[in-house]
Amino acid sequence: PIPGAPPIPGAPPIPGAPPAPGAPPGPGPPPLPGMSFAPRVMPTKPVIKPTVKMRPFYWQRIINDPKKNEKTIWNSVDELDFNVHELEEMFSQKVNKKTKISDVKESKPKFSRILDGKRSQAIAIMVPGLPETQKLKKAIFEMDSRVIKRDMISTIANNLPTVKEYEQILKAKEEGANLDKPELFCLEIGDISKS
Repeated sequence: PIPGAPPIPGAPPIPGAPPAPGAPPGPGPPPLPGMSFAPRVMPTKPVIKPTVKMRPFYWQRIINDPKKNEKTIWNSVDELDFNVHELEEMFSQKVNKKTKISDVKESKPKFSRILDGKRSQAIAIMVPGLPETQKLKKAIFEMDSRVIKRDMISTIANNLPTVKEYEQILKAKEEGANLDKPELFCLEIGDISKS
C-alpha cells in the first residue's frame, strides 16, 4: 500500500492503521482482566424538574436494579408522595436582589470630615489600639505606664489635634455635623492639648 492512498476494497485492514474515511469506528479496547462491562441501569422513576434553581446537594445517585432481585431496603420502601412546590420553596437557592449603587450610597451615613485625609487615616489606624478615651485621658494625666506605654505616648502626642483643628471640630459639632471617628477622637482628647 502507498501511504495516503485510499484502501483497496475487499483488502484486509492493516493492523494499527486508522479506519478508512466514512467507515464506522472499530470496537473499543477490551476490558481489563477480571472486569466486565455491565449494562447500564436506567432510572425507574420520572425525573423531577424544579421550576427554580435549587441549592446544590452533593450526593452520589444509586439506581436500584429491579432485575437483580437484591435484598436491599429500597425494594421494600413505598414511594412517597410529596408537594414539589413546598420542596422548591424549602430548598431553592436564595435570590440576591441586586441593589443599585445609589441605594447603597444613600444607606451609608454621611460624615463631616474636618481633618485632611492623611491625618484622618493616621488617627483612624491609631485609635483601635488605644484604651477607651476616658481611661486614656486619666492615664495621661496620671502618667500611668500600666495603661499607656512610652511608644504609645509619642504616637498620641504626634496625633493630638492642633488648637485650630480642635476649634473647627468643636464648631462643626455645635452645628450638628455627623463627625467621623477620627474627628470624635480629636474632640474627646483635644482638651488635653489645651491643658
